[in-house]
Amino acid sequence: MQSVSLQGTASLIPTAHNKNTNKGIENVITIDLHGQHVKQAMKLLKMHLLLGSYVPSIQTLRVITGCGSHGFGKSKVKQSVTNLLEREGVRYCEENKGTLLIKLEGCSREFSFLDTESDSE
Repeated sequence: MQSVSLQGTASLIPTAHNKNTNKGIENVITIDLHGQHVKQAMKLLKMHLLLGSYVPSIQTLRVITGCGSHGFGKSKVKQSVTNLLEREGVRYCEENKGTLLIKLEGCSREFSFLDTESDSE
């Protein structure tokens, strides 16, 4: 039996092809804040915003907030999330009544919530 050396073969793989293969892939991280207390939900959202802004392969956060059917028709979590996103200038859209899509591409790494110790809005 003859041994074959594979040393240096990784450099033979065409890198342009590998980069183009992943171009159409969009990485979406989903976090479910539905049923969380506002303070805990905001803590989780801030952590994911910060993480997502430093990891270039994460382009979108899908945030399940719920639509407030258990209260007075408005989700406190959703309202707190949208308030934070607007204050920070983060782009988002409503996927449906209980879910927001947050675009992280080009998102600033300088969040004002890092300057405060509050985990509320």
